[in-house]
Formats: sequence, C-alpha cells, structure tokens
Amino acid sequence: MSITPPPFRKKPHVNLSELAKYADLFDRLTDSAFLLDAESSQIVDCNASSERAYQVPREELLGKAFLDWLEEDQRETFSQALRIAKRRYYPRQVNGWVRLPDGQRRLMDFVVCVLLLSNDLQVVQVISKDVTREYEAEERSKQYLLEIQQANRKLEEMSITDEMTKAYNFRHFKLSLQAEHARASRYKTTYSIIFCDMDNFKHYNDHNGHPAGDELLKHFAKLVKDSSRAVDLVARYGGEEFVVLCPETDLEGAHVLAERMRALVASTPFAFAEHQPLGCMSISIGVSNYPLDGETAQSIVEAADQGVYFSKKNGRNRVTTYQSIKDIPQGEVEKKKEVA
Repeated sequence: MSITPPPFRKKPHVNLSELAKYADLFDRLTDSAFLLDAESSQIVDCNASSERAYQVPREELLGKAFLDWLEEDQRETFSQALRIAKRRYYPRQVNGWVRLPDGQRRLMDFVVCVLLLSNDLQVVQVISKDVTREYEAEERSKQYLLEIQQANRKLEEMSITDEMTKAYNFRHFKLSLQAEHARASRYKTTYSIIFCDMDNFKHYNDHNGHPAGDELLKHFAKLVKDSSRAVDLVARYGGEEFVVLCPETDLEGAHVLAERMRALVASTPFAFAEHQPLGCMSISIGVSNYPLDGETAQSIVEAADQGVYFSKKNGRNRVTTYQSIKDIPQGEVEKKKEVA
C-alpha cells in the first residue's frame, strides 16, 4: 500500500531565497564572480568561471588587487562605482576593458554591490560578464549604418548633380527655385537669377572636338561656382547654359556678381580660346529679380532668359538685366534669337 506524502507547506513569512545557499549559487554562476575586501579591493574569493574567463588559477587570483586587471584609464571609473556601491548599498553597473595574460583585450560588464556576510562582515561582490562580442557586433552595426548613410548621401548627391560639370542639375534647380520663391513670397523678401550662356560654343566644339568642349564646360562650371557665394546655387540648365539662384539678393547685388563672372571667364586662358570669334571665351548673361521682374518663379526665369538673348544680340560678352530691356518691344528682343 502506497503512502501519499503530506503536501509541502511553506511558511508564509519565509522567502525561498533565504533558504538558498550563497556558496552553491556562487560556484554555479556562469559569469565570473569575485568577492573583494571592502577596504583594499583585493580579491578574497572567486568562482570557477572567473578562472576560465581571466585565464588565471584561483590561487593566483586571490590577494590580487582587482583594479590591476583594468586598463589604466578605466580604473577611476571602476573605483567610483565601488565607492558609490559601498556608500549607498545598491548595485552599480559599469563597463571596463581588461587585458588578459594572453594579450587579449576584453570588455567586461561589471555589477558591483556590497554583500553582508553572516558574521556581520562586509565584502564587495563583483559579477563580471564578457561583453566583447556584443560590443564588437554593435560597433560593426554602427559601421554598417555609417556606410549605408554615406552611400545614401552619395546617391542623393548623384541624383541632384550634373555628372559632367558637378554643378547641380536642372531638376534640383527647379525644386530649389520653387522653395525659394515660396519663401520670398511669404516673407516679402527678394531673390535674383543669373542666367549664363557660353558664347560661340558650337564653334568651339566644331573646331576643337567634343572632348575639348566637355573639358571647357567643366572648367567653366568651376569658374562660375568659384565666383559665386556660398549661399548661391549654381546649376547646369542644359547644354552650355548655366543658372545661378541668388537668395535674398537684390538686382544691384546680382548685377555686380554677374559682372564678376563675366570678367573672370573673359580673362581666363582657356585652351584654344584665342581661336574663338571674340579672341577669348566669353559668356552672355541675363539677370532678373523677384519681385521686380515677375510674380511667378517661371516668369523670373524667363526674364533672365530674355536678358541672355539681348546680350547675345548686342555683341555677346556682356550682362543685361531684364529691367534695362523690359520696355523694349518684345519683337525687338525675340527677332534675333537665332544669333544665340
């Protein structure tokens, strides 16, 4: 006949953790566990996991100052964690790099707390976990993320940049102009547009070849960017046409900037420039301003374009503001567009 044992009854005022043996827990921990003298921080006990992790037999670990394991620049942080743990009696968590006997550098996560012994003495318990792999994985993730961000920035830059001249492309100019026009309209401010067209570019290509023409465009784009301000946006409008968006710039300021561009191009010794009809490379420029020359962004671009055609009609290598020609009959400006 079987006898049914009486059911287990736990005293309600007794916690099961109070019945556990610390020594058994201490030895079974898979993380390294150290007990330190509260005053000297020397190791007075350690478990088997600490021998494996720190590659030193228990006998050699005992009596060793725990701070000696940490790299020199890490010791003050650990010492501070020790002081706080002893003063406030709650666990402190801190990371630190240690150098193992075989030369490996390992990142350890330390949990430091005061432990009261049954004989009323106090020691400092340090649970040490090797988190080097986690750290390295996190660092790799950060590096991958950085590379992705750099790749995205490069793709974004490529999407708004003219491949040949490295100026902004027409699409980016159009979006930027819309944004600037909306801002200027709302806040009652101004902006100007400088429209540049290289003179006799077809003649240059026909006589020197398209590769030389491509190099000329690159050089020209650099000159326009160099003579512009940091706030200006330089874009390739198409072919040999370039446009500069000048935020918060009145007509007079834009005209000065355009003249500087024109003079710089005319004085630059481009390859084969002496064989051009004017004896140099030159540009015809039109300048327009919002709100003087129109109410819409498109009308401001068209006004600058009219200035370019007037410059070409009147001998090239010059700057024309739309304000200076707006009262001329449109037919007089348009009838000689073929000169461009």
